[in-house]
Amino acid sequence: MTTSEPTPGACLLETKLPDGLKQKLTEIKAGVTQWSRLTAWTWCDYLAFADSPQEKDERKLKALLVKALQTQAQESDAYLSYGDPNSKTNAETWAKALLNLLVGETKKVPGGEDINLTLSEVMKEMTGQRLITSIPENEEFSKSFYVKVITNAFSGYIEDAPDECKTNGKKYINFIAYPPRPKLGKLTVTKEQLKYWASDLAPKPGGNYLPPSVYIPTAFT
Repeated sequence: MTTSEPTPGACLLETKLPDGLKQKLTEIKAGVTQWSRLTAWTWCDYLAFADSPQEKDERKLKALLVKALQTQAQESDAYLSYGDPNSKTNAETWAKALLNLLVGETKKVPGGEDINLTLSEVMKEMTGQRLITSIPENEEFSKSFYVKVITNAFSGYIEDAPDECKTNGKKYINFIAYPPRPKLGKLTVTKEQLKYWASDLAPKPGGNYLPPSVYIPTAFT
């Protein structure tokens, strides 16, 4: 009698995706792709609405997204490290701001009151597809996430939220990866790769939903 050999690496590779999301892989994969495109968009000078009436709003929206990401990361890290209650409040404010940006409610974000453009509209102009988080039938699903921005990784992940968070409808913690942009080059990511991926011109061998470089962060929007 022969015994089957374990698959090499089988014990090392285990997904962190909560069980409750394993039936949402289509949405997860779409979100991963879209977040990597948004990151590429913020990391280069490409504009979807260049030379159009919306260009000014797009520039302001890009700056607002970067501010929201950086502020949420800094404030949440300050609270987790030092227990500063003000930082906790600010982290929660900017987590909510990020969610509002991702579901298309720009004017609810501090500093977004005069911006007449949404991230979903930018995504549609870049790729022909709206942000999956902004589609009305996904609203309840999209708002079930608490956002935590991480700056020390190129891959985000999702965890079940603690029980005390689930009382306000938050089921999961979405760790969004937004590290500093690496030095551009062939060994990391090139300016052309950022522009082509943001604008949906990058080749996708085999229909791969992942970006052309491991240095373009992935996370679920």
